[in-house]
Amino acid sequence: MNPQLLEIHARRARLVAQADRERETAVRALDDLAPALRLGEHAVQAVRYLRAHPHWIVVAVVATAALRPRGVLRLASRAWVGWRLVRSARRLLRTLGV
Repeated sequence: MNPQLLEIHARRARLVAQADRERETAVRALDDLAPALRLGEHAVQAVRYLRAHPHWIVVAVVATAALRPRGVLRLASRAWVGWRLVRSARRLLRTLGV
């Protein structure tokens, strides 16, 4: 057999073995991330559920307001500041052209 062809086959075998090792390493790394990925998936499902059933948000806000009115006011003020901060950041990003 042609020596160049033998070298190509040997190089291919090395590359395939290297790809297998890298694939196994990636799978192990993703296994370590599995709990975080599951948590993220549950969060996305919760957001989708709340978008489909917004009345539960209203129920939660009313119940919290009835049980802890001072806490609701504190949370509302923080939400207001956060909302203003996001608006300012968006305006700044628009002016920068990002």
